[in-house]
Amino acid sequence: MQFRKIFHFLTLCSLILICPQISDAQRIAKNKNGERIVIFPNGSWEYFDSGNTTHNTILKNYINNNQKEEIIDEQTAKGVSAEILKYEKKLDLAQEELDYTMDKESDAKYSKEILEEELAQLKSDKKTDTKKYKAVEGQLYMAVKMEKAARKDRKSASRKLKRLQKNKGIKTDSKTKVVKAPKTKKQKTQKESVSKKKNSKTKVAKVKTPKKKTTVNKKSQSQVEVAKTTTNQESKKGITKYSGSKKRTPEDEAETTMVDTQRSAITYQEDATFYAASKRFKQYRMEEDVMYNPPMKDCNLAFDGVDKFLGKKRKDVEREVFFIHTDEEMKQYMLEDDYITCEGSITQITGGVLLLNLFYSITTTDAKRAFGRVGKGSLISIKMIDGTKVSLVNNKSESGSFDPLTRKHTYTLQYLINSGQEKILRKGEVDLVRMIWETGYEDYEVHNLDFFIDQFRCLNKK
Repeated sequence: MQFRKIFHFLTLCSLILICPQISDAQRIAKNKNGERIVIFPNGSWEYFDSGNTTHNTILKNYINNNQKEEIIDEQTAKGVSAEILKYEKKLDLAQEELDYTMDKESDAKYSKEILEEELAQLKSDKKTDTKKYKAVEGQLYMAVKMEKAARKDRKSASRKLKRLQKNKGIKTDSKTKVVKAPKTKKQKTQKESVSKKKNSKTKVAKVKTPKKKTTVNKKSQSQVEVAKTTTNQESKKGITKYSGSKKRTPEDEAETTMVDTQRSAITYQEDATFYAASKRFKQYRMEEDVMYNPPMKDCNLAFDGVDKFLGKKRKDVEREVFFIHTDEEMKQYMLEDDYITCEGSITQITGGVLLLNLFYSITTTDAKRAFGRVGKGSLISIKMIDGTKVSLVNNKSESGSFDPLTRKHTYTLQYLINSGQEKILRKGEVDLVRMIWETGYEDYEVHNLDFFIDQFRCLNKK
């Protein structure tokens, strides 16, 4: 019990000692808007919160000690003030403006380069039409102007950003919207001394001079009238001019760049053929799209000559992959090769004989048990994408052969194609193949849709 009492007494003493230290370390002041702020020893500040216990204790000490709340500018503290936030916003806007002008300049430069290339091509071509050449030349002239205007915009934007970065954290005058640094004591004393010297100087009386009569020719009058009309037109369009004698401010430079861009925009609207660079890009045509009309595959004939056994002319197209197949259950075991690979080719023999040659390669050591043999007269059914089906008859029986080096079992099959079947296969795209083995049939999905189209095209190639 005594230990608890001693502990409570020590905590009370520590609180009594700490509270004055807190009040000395932190002080309460008011900003220009009359809002209470708490200033910390490191110079940072935060708004007074009535729910905060430390803030309330500091305020009580201020009231008990009859201390007055000083009025202080928030910018003198290290906290994020409203003016600093405004400055950061201006800085972000200036950076965005600079990025935009840089993109604009690069686009203008790119279009100019393309037009220069086009003009050089037209110049080298002797058959070039003079009207076309002059049109491109005019467009290049406009592109150069646009590039200059974009460069001016970019330079003014970079200057604006540099000014803002230079005057970081300095007060802004709300009337002029120009960043101004606070004056030092030396500058104030120098200004006062200069003003005193000016006042001490004697005033000089102004002497009126008689105005000279000026004679204006008719030609000069007409020129003046033309100038007036042009200025009126420009003022209607929101375009202003500056005289050379007047000092140019950054705001004036910004307005002149706006004038140049407006004029160029007006000329762009008047001249619909501007940006002839777009002419270099071809108009989209579906028949030229490789997705709808892929380029023809290179093909070769494996044999083109007289068959020594038959004594007739024979053409064998180079074989290509017809389809591949691997069961989902076997994919985890077949890491490199596919389970079934079927290659095919077409053979033509004089006398109207057409043959489909299929070469099956199966990655297994047990093909005879899984597939068996393919007998003479067995069928293969080919389904086209439009739904039509073609059934071909095997010309010879085949048991296949196993290669111990590659560990693959191969079947070489040959199917006859009649004239009616040829018409369907020559123009059709293949979807599925149903192969009838001795042990049953299997359906294989074909990804080489144009297999027969390519084979017949290569066969008829001269």
